[in-house]
Amino acid sequence: MAPREIPVVGLDHLHAPLVSIREQAAVVVTLLRSGQATTFRQLVAGAEQRGVVVARFLAVLELYRHAAIAFEQLEPLGEITLRWTAAHWNDDQLATLGADYDR
Repeated sequence: MAPREIPVVGLDHLHAPLVSIREQAAVVVTLLRSGQATTFRQLVAGAEQRGVVVARFLAVLELYRHAAIAFEQLEPLGEITLRWTAAHWNDDQLATLGADYDR
């Protein structure tokens, strides 16, 4: 005759910490401006959270859209190599990078 316990569904897995695309873009810019070609695998090697990997990928796409980087993939599903191509880059451009994702 005791009332049945109401089941609880955990939502902790849905509330992952937010990762800034701008901050990750700054990391990407710093690594690529050294002049050395870098693979995407190397770019995300230190990332412990899946959100950081996604944010760095979006940052790469944004930097490509702004013609700051170029990438090459020699075979389907092969390694992606990134290199810095911007002749005139101002770090102030990072302030608006990824603004489309803020909504």
